[in-house]
Amino acid sequence: MNYSGYTVNDLVTDESFRRWVLQPQDEDVRFWEDWTAAHPEMRDVIEEARQLVEILVFPEVAVPLDADFADIKNRIQTGATIRPIQRPLWYRFRNIAAVLTGLALTGLLWFYFSGGKDTMAAYATTYEETRVIELPDGSIVNLNANSSLRLSQDWRQVREIWLEGEAYFDVVKDPSRKFIVHTGKMDVEVLGTTFNVNARKELTQILLDSGKVQLKTRESEKDTLLDMVPGEFVEYKQLQNELVKEKIKNRETVTAWTENRFVFDDSPLSEIAGMLEDEYGMEVIIEDESLAARELNWKSNNRDIDHLLTVISDVFDAEVTKEEDQKRIIISQK
Repeated sequence: MNYSGYTVNDLVTDESFRRWVLQPQDEDVRFWEDWTAAHPEMRDVIEEARQLVEILVFPEVAVPLDADFADIKNRIQTGATIRPIQRPLWYRFRNIAAVLTGLALTGLLWFYFSGGKDTMAAYATTYEETRVIELPDGSIVNLNANSSLRLSQDWRQVREIWLEGEAYFDVVKDPSRKFIVHTGKMDVEVLGTTFNVNARKELTQILLDSGKVQLKTRESEKDTLLDMVPGEFVEYKQLQNELVKEKIKNRETVTAWTENRFVFDDSPLSEIAGMLEDEYGMEVIIEDESLAARELNWKSNNRDIDHLLTVISDVFDAEVTKEEDQKRIIISQK
């Protein structure tokens, strides 16, 4: 198994890694100690993932699992109150035994770091899973598949979030406290607004729907600041330290996932393949470069993968092969 490209999210859900942390066996200990020694650049990622696995718990979700994001957003705008279910302290600890026996990682992951009077919450989703989360200040986050976020320990003073993956934010305005989303080497600072952030593979993309945000990169000694207004789309390539801002042609191509839909508007096949890898855990191989560059215009009211693959086959006159494990897709010219 090649773990060199794994993120904290990937390691937390990896069976071998979790077994090494929770129920170490000689074979696992030898492998992970040798692998860590051979990959010193991954030490921080491994340590963070190890700490998360050790304290992972599985309480019941504070918002309805089937909650409709648009409905919750409407309730906020009309002044309705959405309150999380309050559980006594002992209730949380009843889940620790389940974690220590190595229960499979499914659904919403909710774990806590001890911090005196303050508590830091973290949330994660697996492949093919999205979740709606209400934050302590009433802000709503729609967390996309294979994503995680954690809150600052002193949330009452500073509203800070660290995001890995993709999320759509509807932030409650609070003039006394900024709302900051940290992604890799970029920060998104807001007061009250709605926006989408996708931070994967050294690439961060931000779409602003309403309000105003300020972006700050931390790649060089001097921070780079950029203001955004509604309708703008920003892409930051971390390795090249390149920041590009443009008007979005069709916002639905970015936000359709929040409504469990597919919307592609001149979307290259290579980009669609990346989405399948990031959100569904599939390995997609496109055997022809010219085919990878071809663009798809199509929308669907659901996210049926088999339907999408059929459309790709028909539109591009391509051969689409889905291997037995259902996680490897090969696309080639007929």
